[in-house]
Amino acid sequence: MINQLIRKAELFADNQIQIENSKLKTNCAVKWRNIFSKKLSELVVKECADAADMAYNARCKYAGDYIIEHMEIATDEGAASWRVKTDIEENK
Repeated sequence: MINQLIRKAELFADNQIQIENSKLKTNCAVKWRNIFSKKLSELVVKECADAADMAYNARCKYAGDYIIEHMEIATDEGAASWRVKTDIEENK
């Protein structure tokens, strides 16, 4: 899932820079990174919001776990184990 969103953001940034480069004729590496980061953030937030809506409609008790699974983050260990692992890593 996240790889698909990254690719969409890359294509969006590439397209934006191509349009701007033809007008400005400048090096746009920093601008590309900023466009990419903003677009990727938007795509991730939208996907999470969509997953939260699905979880709500399905009356899931743990919407956060539903979002983690929807985003294909914790495919090996499951959402609950992944949360524990990341909490431990963040608190080191």
